Amino acid sequence: MRFNNLGEKFSYIAHKFGKNNSIIIGNKKYSFSYLDKKSNIFANWLMQNNFEVGDRICLSSKKEIEIYISIIGCIKSGVIYTILDRKLPKVRIKKIIDKVNPKIIIADEILSNSLEKKARKNSISLKRLTKILISKRNQNSNFSKPNVISSSIAYLMFTSGSTGEPKGVLISHGQVLNFSNWCMKEYNIDNTKITSNLNSLFFDNSIFDIFGCLFNGACVIPFSRSEIIDAKNLIKKVKEKKINIWFSVPSLLIYLMNFCSSKDLKFKHLKKIIFGGEGFPKGSLKKLFYAVGKKIKLYNVYGPTECTCICSSYQINNNDFSKNEIRRFAPLGKNLSENFKYLILDKNKKIVKNNTIGELYIGGDNVGKGYYKFAEETNQKFVQNPLHNDYLDIFYKSGDLVYKDKKNSLIYFASRNDNQIKFQGYRIELDEIENFISSIKKVKENAVTYGKKNSNDEITCWIVHNSNLNDIKLSLSKKIPAYMMPHKYIEIEKNLPKNTNGKVNRNILKKNYYD
Repeated sequence: MRFNNLGEKFSYIAHKFGKNNSIIIGNKKYSFSYLDKKSNIFANWLMQNNFEVGDRICLSSKKEIEIYISIIGCIKSGVIYTILDRKLPKVRIKKIIDKVNPKIIIADEILSNSLEKKARKNSISLKRLTKILISKRNQNSNFSKPNVISSSIAYLMFTSGSTGEPKGVLISHGQVLNFSNWCMKEYNIDNTKITSNLNSLFFDNSIFDIFGCLFNGACVIPFSRSEIIDAKNLIKKVKEKKINIWFSVPSLLIYLMNFCSSKDLKFKHLKKIIFGGEGFPKGSLKKLFYAVGKKIKLYNVYGPTECTCICSSYQINNNDFSKNEIRRFAPLGKNLSENFKYLILDKNKKIVKNNTIGELYIGGDNVGKGYYKFAEETNQKFVQNPLHNDYLDIFYKSGDLVYKDKKNSLIYFASRNDNQIKFQGYRIELDEIENFISSIKKVKENAVTYGKKNSNDEITCWIVHNSNLNDIKLSLSKKIPAYMMPHKYIEIEKNLPKNTNGKVNRNILKKNYYD
C-alpha cells in the first residue's frame, strides 16, 4: 500500500493491528490503538497551539511511552522533531538548541528544570510532556490531518562536526517511508515480531527500531541504559520477552560475549541479530557466529545518518571465516540494496577497477536533504552525480574508502579519507575533540588519534600544555559527550611532530603506539 507520509502509514498499521501490543515497558503493555489515540491527542495539541508543517521542536525524555507518543504525534502533524540526549554536556545541548531554534522544548519531569534556563534565554517555550497528555483539555483524538507530503521533513538527527558545531541531517517523510518498506521486506518484519529498542533515541540506529519495526506492526521493547550495562540481566530479559530481532552496535555484542558464556547465548526465540555503526572484528564475530549462527541469522549493516540509517545489509556465513578469508571486517554487501545505487570513485571522480580502493558515493531515494543551516557542508557532501552532472541525481559523498572484490562483487570497507571515526556506533570527528581541547586555557598544542591498543579501540590525546591535566579533562568533559572523551592522554614536553607543511604529523604519533 502506498502512503503520502509516515502518519498515514502508522494510522493504517494501528487500524490493522489495533489490539496488538505496540510497545512494552516493564510490565506495562500499550496497544497500537492506544498509541494511535494518544499520538492524535499530541498532534492536535500542536496544531491547536499554532504549530505548522515544517516547524521544529525538541523532545527530551527517558524511554517511557510518552516519548514514543510525542514522536508519532510530531510525525502526524508534520512538525520536525529533534531528540535531545539527557546525557550530553550542557554546552552541547545548548549548541543543538541554538541550531534548531525550536518553537518549543518538550521534556519530562526530570529534564525540565535543567532546560528551563536555556529555554528562557532563547525565548523558547518549555512544556512538560506528561502534562500535555493527561490534561483534560487535550483529550480530543479526532485528528485533523495537515498537508504533510513526501518531501516534508520528518526529523533532524545530529552528528559530530569537524568545527565543533554539531550538524543536523534533514530526513524527509518519503525517505523514511522508503526505508521502512525496505526493512519490512529485507528482514520480514510484521505484526508477529518482537523487537528490541537497545539504541538511544537520539542515535540514528533508533530509526530502525521505530520506523523499521514499530511502523511495520512489530512490538518494540525499549531497554534503558541501566538494563543494557548489566550483561547477564540483559540476556535474561531478551529471553523472557521472547525478542525475535536484535539491532545494536557490535560493541554491545562483544561486551556480552566477554561477560557471558556460550551457554548464556543460547536463545529460543531470537531469529535475527543485526549490527552496524562500527566495524565488527572478525575474531569476535567468529565467536558469536559459532555460538548462535546455526539458529540465528547475523547481518552486518552499513549506512551513514545522511542516508536514513541503513544502506546495505550482508548476511554472515561460514565462508567469511575460511582460511582464505583474511580481511579484518565482514563485507558491507554485494549491492547497497534495491533502494540505493553507488559509485566507487578515485580522486579524479573516475570509477575504480575491482580490488582498487576508492571513495564511496551513495545515491538513491534514501539520501537525505542535507545539513540544516550548513549550506557549505551540504554542497560539499551532497553532490550531483559525478558521472552525469545531473542536478536531480544527488549522491552523498561518504568519505568512506571501499573496494569491490572481483570474485564475488562484495564491497569491503578499507578506511576513511578524513579524520572521522566510528566508535561504539557514534560518528566522531577527531577534529572536533581537538578544537575543544585547543579552546582550554594553557593548552599549547594537541592532536587526537584513533587506533587499536592492546586489542582495544582507543581515542588518544597527545598534548603539550602548561596546566594540570585533570583540570583539562574536567573542562573537556563539560563540553563533549562521554563517548567522545579520549581514553588516554600522552603528555609531550615541547611540541608535536610536524610535516613539511607545518601540520601535525599524526602518522608519526600513531606509528610506534598502536598495535
